[in-house]
This record gives sequence, C-alpha cells and structure tokens, in this order.
Amino acid sequence: MNKIENCVAEYGSTLGKHAQRSGDEWLNIERMLVSEHEWTEQAAACLVWLVREYGSFVLGNAYALAVVLGIEAGEAGL
Repeated sequence: MNKIENCVAEYGSTLGKHAQRSGDEWLNIERMLVSEHEWTEQAAACLVWLVREYGSFVLGNAYALAVVLGIEAGEAGL
C-alpha cells in the first residue's frame, strides 16, 4: 500500500461515516483530525479548507508535484 492508500484507509475508518457534510459537520471533521489523527487545530482547519475549496483532483496534482519536487513539509510548517 502506498502513502495515499494508507491515508485513505486511516481517514476512512474514522471519517468515512461523515458522508453528509454540512454546517457543523466540517467542524466535527476538524476536531476528529485533531483528536484522532494528531493534527494541530490550525493544520486541520487548513486541510479541511483545502479539501472543500479544491477537492481531490487539484490536491492529487499538488501531491504529485510536491513528490517530484521533493517537498515533504511545506513552508507553512503545519
């Protein structure tokens, strides 16, 4: 299993039940990222915002570009 498949499996086990995402549900997802996946509050909020704004197509391309450029952790230090 590659890194993306591992992340999908990990998040799917705790976040997959949140298929209906509206209102406070996004905040609950942020909270679960903090409590169950060791994200900081700032990083969780940023991640959820990126997902909502750009989705998997753009973020998948961003991931591929980061891998090619050898960027593991960005300048934001999240």
